[in-house]
Amino acid sequence: MPLSELRDGDVVLVHPGQGIPADGVIRVGTSAVNESMITGESRPLDKKLGDRVIAGTLNGSGSLRVEVTGTGDDTALAKIMRLVGQAQSSRSRAQALADSGTESSRRSQFLYHQSYVIPATRAG
Repeated sequence: MPLSELRDGDVVLVHPGQGIPADGVIRVGTSAVNESMITGESRPLDKKLGDRVIAGTLNGSGSLRVEVTGTGDDTALAKIMRLVGQAQSSRSRAQALADSGTESSRRSQFLYHQSYVIPATRAG
């Protein structure tokens, strides 16, 4: 079944070594799931009946039947990507303050140069 046809409530079979196609809840099976791309945890996490799994993570050694709870833009990975994009496109208050300070510093240097350095070179 193509990913585009998955809907909330569908139950999918995830074989050992396969990627988990959608966010969901384990309804049958146990396995160790590698969630390092989401959590940064270097070791796979043991998953059992009722545990949540995240789209894009990698199923380990056991087969799982997962009830879909989120697909496409409604997955945890898609939400993380949106948040990262928003963070990258916005400026923090500290960054704005630093930029403002840099501009003030440039103006001060220019005024110093105009007031002291140029007249001194003309006098000498």
